[in-house]
Amino acid sequence: MRQAHPFYMYEAILKQPHTVQTVIERNEALIGEVANKLRAAKRIFLVGIGTSYHAAETSRYIARALAKSAEVYAVHAFDFANYPPVLSREDCVIGISHRGTKTYTVEALRMAQESGCLTIGITGLGDETPLYRHSALTVGTVEQESSSAHTVSFIGSVAILAAIFAQINGGPEERIFLRETLPLLLEECIRVGEAARDFAQYLSQGRRIWLAGGGPFGILAKEIALKIKETSYLQPEGMAVEEMIHGPFQCVESQDFFILIAPYGKSQQRALDLASMIEMVGANYLWVDDGTAHVSTHYRIVVPKVAEHYAALACLIPLQLLTYQIALNAGTNPDSFRDEDPRFHEISSKIIL
Repeated sequence: MRQAHPFYMYEAILKQPHTVQTVIERNEALIGEVANKLRAAKRIFLVGIGTSYHAAETSRYIARALAKSAEVYAVHAFDFANYPPVLSREDCVIGISHRGTKTYTVEALRMAQESGCLTIGITGLGDETPLYRHSALTVGTVEQESSSAHTVSFIGSVAILAAIFAQINGGPEERIFLRETLPLLLEECIRVGEAARDFAQYLSQGRRIWLAGGGPFGILAKEIALKIKETSYLQPEGMAVEEMIHGPFQCVESQDFFILIAPYGKSQQRALDLASMIEMVGANYLWVDDGTAHVSTHYRIVVPKVAEHYAALACLIPLQLLTYQIALNAGTNPDSFRDEDPRFHEISSKIIL
């Protein structure tokens, strides 16, 4: 285990632009095969847990923008396994798992398989895992991450799913964007993120960190909050902007710090409304967008502009790098999942995930 920068998490973040291109190119034939099978599906369920569930939710927005002929749902694997929908042979269940061993993701696929559904697995490279046994087709993403804070496997899963949905309904320009243009944009996002890491000191000084966005950016808010919890052991809250406005905002104080994720799109104006509320309380916020909004904050990250259903991926890397810097400032090991603490080591050895 590494004890200082660069930790494995940092290296994984930097791999992401190349990963988007390579996972799509390496799986080109399999992506086409999956897409052909999905064309006949009436409903598509994307299931996962934690960051894999956030990958499912992020991909749902991409799917609805591209594969308009199918109904696409993201369902937490625990809920799917314990409170399942009524399935038919016309449905497809896609299980997403970094390591291919998560109990409830595997169980969701097993149940779907027994119901006669088409089952697809999306997982990291390596030996066959329980996920393979219940997947008619399995698509490999990236080598298993050395860091417990999964980053590159998230974007690997989303890239695969985006390529599948682009194959179903997108034109050739969509596929070119994913394979050639998006990796270049993500390289620019690394440069943006490295320059923005200084914002970490301001976030660390706040009483509490809040993250909010609308639609796909609300999902990203939850994912980055999760990464901060996993790596710095702080207590950030990530949620949809409308959820924040209706209730949680009442416990905000002026010492809090917000991260508002709001590239151009349907939810940007509502994020601006929340920014006004934050200003009236006297708190500060970091605004993350593509340069299209008029905001008065001194703290801002501007990412390249892309279509709304891909814009969360443009915001992802700068916020991951910010998360990494918060961990360095806190003096924690972002790779360890707190395993150096005997209490948490015992928990991880006894609880089946």
